[in-house]
Amino acid sequence: MLFACSGVAAKAQRAVITAEIVEYGVYSAKVEQPASGSNASMKSALISNICHVATTLEIPARDDLQFGLRYVVHGPTPGAPIQIRKIVRFPDHMKPPPAYAFNETVQIVKIGRPQYTGWVNWHTRPGVWMFQFFHGEQKLTELVFSVVADDGQRFRDANDSDCFVMSGLLRTTAVHS
Repeated sequence: MLFACSGVAAKAQRAVITAEIVEYGVYSAKVEQPASGSNASMKSALISNICHVATTLEIPARDDLQFGLRYVVHGPTPGAPIQIRKIVRFPDHMKPPPAYAFNETVQIVKIGRPQYTGWVNWHTRPGVWMFQFFHGEQKLTELVFSVVADDGQRFRDANDSDCFVMSGLLRTTAVHS
């Protein structure tokens, strides 16, 4: 009996952490603080009023068009902080195709609370854009967007979109030349 109890305790210590993508596509947001950062091509902007404008995995390569996703990390203790590593793989606009670049960030999120991450199209080259999320070495989830030549597709106005309320301000990554 004691052996069975210690096995249960060991299993409880290895809590299962998962992530779920709950929304993705084109977004609009109010830039509260313009992009800043030390990297010559990767910078973060402080944004608020994030609104989901269209659900799509195909994104026109258009300057200032924001795309991304909303996700939730699930675990044993709702509201507890957890460290998540995000890797974004994208076509490198500074080198000839088929060169790819990576952006890796680590952030603390709260279990069970929706998170947003996005990208603003500035000098965005068409190609595959992959967003991956990890806890330690465990890949939790990923989403792949196809950025395509701009065909002039118009999205509905942000005032007519399905918006979700995010508390506080968020930093999102932007590409600059």
